[in-house]
Amino acid sequence: MSRIDIIIPVYSGVAETRACIESVLAAKNAQSAEIVVMNDASPDAVITAYLADLARSARITLVTNESNLGFVATCNRAMQLHAERDVVLLNSDTVVSDGWLDRMVACAAASPQTASVTPFSNNATLCSYPRLAISNEMPAVPTLRDLDAMFATLNRGRSVAIPTGVGFCMLMTRAAIDAIGMFDVEAFGRGYGEENDWCMRATARGFTHQLCGDVFVYHKGEVSFGGAATAGKQQAQATIDARYPAYRELISHHLQDDPARVLRRRVDLARLTASHRPRVLMLTANLGGGIERHVNDLAALLSDSLDILVLKPRSDQSMSLRWVRQGEEFEVFFDDRKNPQELPGLLRAIGISRVHLHHVHGLPAYVLDLHRTLEVPLDITLHDYLADAEWRQRMGLLLGAAERVIAPSHDLARRMKEYFPDIAIQVRNHPDLAAPPKNAPHKVLILGALTVEKGLKIVEACALDARVRKLPLFFKLIGHTAESVARFPDAPLAIGGTYREEDLEQLIALEKADAFLFPSQVPESYSYTLTAALRTNLPIIASALGAFIERLADNPRAHTVARDAEARVWNDALVAAIGEEQPVQSARFIDDAARQYCRVYVAWYLDPLPTNVAPLSVAADLAPLTVCAPKIQASTDEHSLQQLFNMAVECGNASAANALRHRAGMADGNTSAADEIGDALVGSGSRYQAT
Repeated sequence: MSRIDIIIPVYSGVAETRACIESVLAAKNAQSAEIVVMNDASPDAVITAYLADLARSARITLVTNESNLGFVATCNRAMQLHAERDVVLLNSDTVVSDGWLDRMVACAAASPQTASVTPFSNNATLCSYPRLAISNEMPAVPTLRDLDAMFATLNRGRSVAIPTGVGFCMLMTRAAIDAIGMFDVEAFGRGYGEENDWCMRATARGFTHQLCGDVFVYHKGEVSFGGAATAGKQQAQATIDARYPAYRELISHHLQDDPARVLRRRVDLARLTASHRPRVLMLTANLGGGIERHVNDLAALLSDSLDILVLKPRSDQSMSLRWVRQGEEFEVFFDDRKNPQELPGLLRAIGISRVHLHHVHGLPAYVLDLHRTLEVPLDITLHDYLADAEWRQRMGLLLGAAERVIAPSHDLARRMKEYFPDIAIQVRNHPDLAAPPKNAPHKVLILGALTVEKGLKIVEACALDARVRKLPLFFKLIGHTAESVARFPDAPLAIGGTYREEDLEQLIALEKADAFLFPSQVPESYSYTLTAALRTNLPIIASALGAFIERLADNPRAHTVARDAEARVWNDALVAAIGEEQPVQSARFIDDAARQYCRVYVAWYLDPLPTNVAPLSVAADLAPLTVCAPKIQASTDEHSLQQLFNMAVECGNASAANALRHRAGMADGNTSAADEIGDALVGSGSRYQAT
């Protein structure tokens, strides 16, 4: 068994670096490995001393750069230390468990064509768990070792091909390194995109990249670059796009196919059934509105005590089963026309304690009979006044079998009693889970048509920086953009659209803003929009460029910033200019009586349920292919493009906007749906961790 190098580049981040190295040292593996820590001229004396102590005790091999080379060059230097060995590049903000290296090496050894192997992680774009392509919090499992053990057991020996490795923890085979070389320092400078470029070069030479299904590694995620990371990622993405025009389409197809879904679902089921919480199945219609709000509120209100699964029909006649818990992705689909026993079989394996019916619309007979099939009690909540003959016939049979029938108002209970006089109905108002009070963020207005020259990229970078640093800033453009940018809810940025010049001052007044931002990247000769902002006497942050300098020189509430300043600098200037004034409290909140009612409702709801259920064991083959098949795309053919346009643009219907985007993409082969994921991949690799 050839020795392997575990390469850990280090620059800053004392706590993260300690946790990473200690976990590697403690992890038990049969594979022989040398831990090579690359100190890239860290300015942190504590880190330098810590690494020196480890080196003196021969626990690591320490290589120290005389000057800071940057991540890419440092990795290349490390890969040349032992020219015969495979390597694992491991970010200094990761944590590993027993056997992690053995399983990654086994995955790589399965095929001589393997170039890279990447494990699952909470934060690894294409390899993320539980939600794909999301930076996740750690799932609710007792320990990281427990979660890794689930992956090791349920996905033993399984892997799927991925279009690119993810550099936070990436095994690179020496065969691939010898064939294509190392990272491209000249093109990718100090980092971002170098591993994607390397993987694409390897693919062109016939190599493959694998997601190792039986390993999970914790990854905190880079925080060292903050808002400044945006420019680096954008430049790296531009390089990737220029070199590999099909890159985004490749990522898009992979996301659509999602071959790792079955691997994630096995672990989802294991975590779900390992819980000591009772599991309640809620049956509902696909109608949205108040019914869906109530079901979601119950799931949130009862999340400390129950695991709630929601089963509802879809427009394509399939059924959707979803685990409704914050941070979970678990959703599987069933076609009872093909195998009506799959759903009951899975629910038995999950261990349902109770069924709660909210609506019968669209639910087949066997679903309405699940409480009998599973031999569990039935609750029914009445949500409407539907009283046609078919509805009464279906409900009559169910109401007689229910242990509890719940109505949210006395009026509904009285009307239902007219049809079902023998049914005992309990009146329980819906618990209201409105959010507790929060200070609204400060609103920053940008005026006019926003192009790159007018500061479009600065505004987007500021919004992303505000999200990362959790700053109390929300950006609103009165005008339109020249190209798509991240916007709410992905970033605190909203776009009002084109306006008439005569309406500008009224629009400004309606926004009730806290400050203005003028981030132009080219000199302004005058700027009438600046005049409109000045009339409000609100703080103004503008580029130190052109007419802004002289027009704002004597204004005590105005400040200029270097046009090419980082997003962090712009945002710090905004926060300072706005000052410590608290914005108006506008969030709806629960008063003490409502909170008390929620506590009473929870106690009443939980009263007949077990307080602790025995964990169940899920077999590795429990998730059949039909359960874990890709999501069935709902048809968008029922509306014309003109109808979708009117619904999306004129009426603000988000579902119609998504359908319009989907239809447009189908029409011209556009892969823009993958843009955000592609951008994330370019910035997702190993990076120095900072405090």
